[in-house]
Amino acid sequence: MWRHDLELRERADRALRADAVPHRWQRLARGRIVLHQVHELRAVRLAALDGGDDRALGELLGSTPVVVNFFASWCVPCIDEMPAFEAVHRSLGDRVTFVGMANRDTAEQALGTVEATGVTYPTYDDPDASALTYFGGLGMPTTVFIDASGEVVDVHSGPLTEAELRGRLDDLFGMAA
Repeated sequence: MWRHDLELRERADRALRADAVPHRWQRLARGRIVLHQVHELRAVRLAALDGGDDRALGELLGSTPVVVNFFASWCVPCIDEMPAFEAVHRSLGDRVTFVGMANRDTAEQALGTVEATGVTYPTYDDPDASALTYFGGLGMPTTVFIDASGEVVDVHSGPLTEAELRGRLDDLFGMAA
């Protein structure tokens, strides 16, 4: 276990003993265990790229699984995988909510990347990487899989092909894509 993981585990154990706020244990990629407090997950900020109103991730939780894909204009693997995410998004329709999160990009760069890759699902900004950090992303791209009840069921750092994404959705949500 990494030192950071041990510190998180110790902090989580103290919170559990103190019977603090509502919480759920999440087993994430690479066997890491992280304590996600339900109200914190719902409060993850989705900053509008187009100058519109910001949203909270909680607004998208509750009816379908959510796939959050962190991308950047400077990340070649991100750009390479975005058309695959769009293809899966189109084939699943409203059975899964897809969200793109631009990481450390200007709005202009992020919107240019979205346009160039043909992405039509909603995209937002994570200018200071606080959302990526919250989910424990280790690199770019990072994809977060959240079930319909709002539980983070997997975090994948690294690119996914269309076949790999379809396989994850089937494994995690029983959803043949």
